[in-house]
Amino acid sequence: MIELWTAIDNRIQHTLYPLINSARENCSEEISYNILCGKSVGKDFISEYKQRGWNVYEDLSMPEIQLCGGRITEPQYFRWMIPFLSKSDRAIYIDNDAIVLGDLAELIEIDLSDSYVAAVPNPYINNVFDDWKTHAKLGTEPAEQFKNIRTFLSGQIVINCREWRKDNIMTRLIDCVNKYRIYDNAAMNIQMSNRITELPFNWFFPGFNFMKFGRLFGNKSSEIKHLDYVENTPKIIHWCGPVKPYDHSKLHIGKTIFHLDLWNYYDK
Repeated sequence: MIELWTAIDNRIQHTLYPLINSARENCSEEISYNILCGKSVGKDFISEYKQRGWNVYEDLSMPEIQLCGGRITEPQYFRWMIPFLSKSDRAIYIDNDAIVLGDLAELIEIDLSDSYVAAVPNPYINNVFDDWKTHAKLGTEPAEQFKNIRTFLSGQIVINCREWRKDNIMTRLIDCVNKYRIYDNAAMNIQMSNRITELPFNWFFPGFNFMKFGRLFGNKSSEIKHLDYVENTPKIIHWCGPVKPYDHSKLHIGKTIFHLDLWNYYDK
């Protein structure tokens, strides 16, 4: 059985259905759905999740969050707990502001060897140094040593739980955040730099007009599986960034959301 994990707090407790419904519809194998919930998640939502047969880890809170100086959110932190809660050697984590159009069974078949994760390379920013500069307001300026570390996208990853547990990656990530005062994605890239299996780019496609992307326009779910993206059609559409398909209040910042009909189709 495939383990699919995501994490939420009260800000995003109402947004799980598109991710889970789309994963279920497009997967050829049975999926175990695992929801990591902070203490702020409403009890009514918790009850509904359980009624749907999902595995709910509720009232999660770790003192290390405070040690991280607010550089990461609770859901970002909870992602690091997955290898120590999972019953498997491999787990799939996807942010809850995404839908799955591909078959997650393909990710379970990937040879991870001793990699900590399988992930899509960051198509916007080539290395941790540049990524850090982009988010300079979140921490101190990076050292030259990080210029050669390639970045990956951490919103959709296959986790090698066995290697995380063996090398105590969670502690290393917390120490890295505390030492450099950085956010979660930079810490993950630094700690896992030499042990990443790259996923094809079609395992990430943004749900809005962003930088190098622009090959899918408009809300055309009937056409999306017939359009090429890199080598194949998109297998995950991810509305990462400030503009979300469930919150139109930030559209004034100048970005455009695409494929809302896909989100709405699975939001049930």
